[in-house]
Amino acid sequence: MKPKFLVGGAVIAAALAYMIYAGVTQSAVYFVTPSELGSAAVAGKAYRLGGMVERGRGGIVGISSAAGLVGVFGFGAYAPSKYAVRGLMDVLRAEVEAKGVYVACAFPPDTLTPGFETENLIKPPETAAVSGGIKPKLPEEIGAGLVRGIEKDRHVITFDPQTALLAHGGGLVAPIAYRLMDREVRRTPHP
Repeated sequence: MKPKFLVGGAVIAAALAYMIYAGVTQSAVYFVTPSELGSAAVAGKAYRLGGMVERGRGGIVGISSAAGLVGVFGFGAYAPSKYAVRGLMDVLRAEVEAKGVYVACAFPPDTLTPGFETENLIKPPETAAVSGGIKPKLPEEIGAGLVRGIEKDRHVITFDPQTALLAHGGGLVAPIAYRLMDREVRRTPHP
């Protein structure tokens, strides 16, 4: 069991609540949100990472998004920070995993949160068409999946078959995903 985690993203509250309920966390949980990337807040949390490296144990899970795996129409303001979380976790894994610190990145799909409900009120029709066939997950499902991924020492944590395919077959699957999304965007009627 990993005693410390550094997590961030849209479903932190549900995931954290589930992790505490499931007894996964034994001490503090540290948060890094995409908006903090490159800021002093990350530097302070990096100090805690140094403690994990010194002890030779601990864990870091970055919360990206399925939109951090493939560019999606309408997510120009959202997706870049999710790609950044993914990149940060890749670099940290390369730098600290050999020193005993577990590093993973989670890629949740659409999740039924108040933010998601608000997003649905303003998302462009093209984005709605692209994501229309995807059933959003409950926050509790994301929390439980996060715990399972950590317990299984997964470095890439996904929550549905489509995202798993993108995460593990990215270079081969992304062109197909782009073609399908482009088709949906072209078919979307414009007001």
